[in-house]
Amino acid sequence: HYPVKKLDIVEISDQVVTGSDFFIPWNNKVLSNPRTELIVQDARAHLELTDRKYDVIIAEPSNPWMAGLANLFTKEAFLLARKRLNENGIFVQMFHSYQMDWFTFALVGRTFSTVFPNSILTVTYPGAPGTIRGANDYLMVGVNGERRLLFAGSNKRSAFTEQSSNITLSDPRLLTRLVVSEDLQKLFGPGPLHTDNNPLLEFSAPKQMYKNDSAIEENIMSKKLLSQDTRAILEELSDVENQISFSAFALSIFQPFHNMVAMHKATSSQKDRFYNLVENYCSRLPINDYSLFADDLLRAKCVALQIDAMKDNLHASSDKTIVYNRLGNAYDMLGEIDQAIASYQKAIAGNPHPEGVYYNLGMAFRKKGDLDNAITYYKKALDLKPDYAEARNNLGYAYLKKGFVEMAIQELTDALSIDPDLPEAYNNLGNAYIKKGELEKAIAEYEQAIVVNPRFASAYYNLGVAYRRKGRLDKAIAMLKEALAFNPGYAKAHYQLGIAYYYDKQNELALTHCNKAEELGFRVDPKLLELLEPPG
Repeated sequence: HYPVKKLDIVEISDQVVTGSDFFIPWNNKVLSNPRTELIVQDARAHLELTDRKYDVIIAEPSNPWMAGLANLFTKEAFLLARKRLNENGIFVQMFHSYQMDWFTFALVGRTFSTVFPNSILTVTYPGAPGTIRGANDYLMVGVNGERRLLFAGSNKRSAFTEQSSNITLSDPRLLTRLVVSEDLQKLFGPGPLHTDNNPLLEFSAPKQMYKNDSAIEENIMSKKLLSQDTRAILEELSDVENQISFSAFALSIFQPFHNMVAMHKATSSQKDRFYNLVENYCSRLPINDYSLFADDLLRAKCVALQIDAMKDNLHASSDKTIVYNRLGNAYDMLGEIDQAIASYQKAIAGNPHPEGVYYNLGMAFRKKGDLDNAITYYKKALDLKPDYAEARNNLGYAYLKKGFVEMAIQELTDALSIDPDLPEAYNNLGNAYIKKGELEKAIAEYEQAIVVNPRFASAYYNLGVAYRRKGRLDKAIAMLKEALAFNPGYAKAHYQLGIAYYYDKQNELALTHCNKAEELGFRVDPKLLELLEPPG
């Protein structure tokens, strides 16, 4: 769509070239375009040997722990790319943060920013800006010169983008929301570089497989820097109308995210526009996470559209297991548990690895209050996949509800040995220790749940109750207030905070929170309310 004079595509594997035919409906037959030259070659070797110069070089290598890939991230590789760029040419380097620690992530970023001091870091996932939670892939974008990467005015090239059926982008300035930081040297700080003669990444990256480091997100959020111009653009684009436009972009690249639009600020026409966008998306594409849509009516409409679409396409599906499993999830979301169970049972037929479906069945029976069947299906899932941490956690929860405390502790402990980052298992284990009367052990588990998930309202609630039982009213009040900070509508937390204030002889605050608990549907003993009422 752009007026490109020439495009070189460098790909080391001819099998990838063959596989690209599957994407012809989306890639506009780019390989047969007369302006395109396909070069089956190692990318670094091409840059070393060619005498061509480029305005833009985009590098999207595989993960650096794969053999031979780390040398694409060395200082020398970046210098080579800069050498092949025209003045003010742009180099884009994709990098990831999953299965990665901060040292390794910063090593690559620091090396890049040494060669491209005029550079920015962006996310590729629209839902990540502001929190970058869930951001797995990043782009480091460097300029071979002094030209600014962002702009305050309109972009003359945007008309070419609008021709694409793959993306909806009414204003390219919306992409400013993807920018994380504009000073990479300050972000990544001093430290070692990854070079050909000192290939730290080659040995560091493989050691990070199956690990995730929250320090990456924490460091980026605490050290990021945006220019005044960029902040001004973000402020200008922060209104509901531009939120909807950004949502249209996110949906066009199949990336809906939580809280896309501040619906409480939207006019009725803006709500209609956003609802139409989401409903159109739900009628065409599968949804994995219905919690993306906070509005109850919109979520129910989306689920119903998904069910209709799945039923219509069921006869043409080559894998009915997936469709029936998704149908089960949709019915579960609507609260139609019997329909969900029937769909999951159909998904099992002919499925050689139904452990995920068995787990879903266990969860459905749990919601129905049938713990015996829930336990049966959790066990079936574990027979096929013994290291299924979520199934062990929920089996432990079911045992706990049945009163089998020791069996629950065993399953929950096993779940955490498989996945030490499972906050629900710590919380459930704390509840098990409460049942045994072991308050100190329970508190330790609740605290660990919060370490893993600092926004875990239920763990804060349980900690508050445990501290109150120990007579630590100051800690109890603090923890219950944290629970309410993350979930203001948490009726039981309001009640327990009222009780803690009562024991702390703060009757006015106690009455306020007990009344709030009642307002939210929690039944408070009338005698307690009468006791808290001021005299006269």
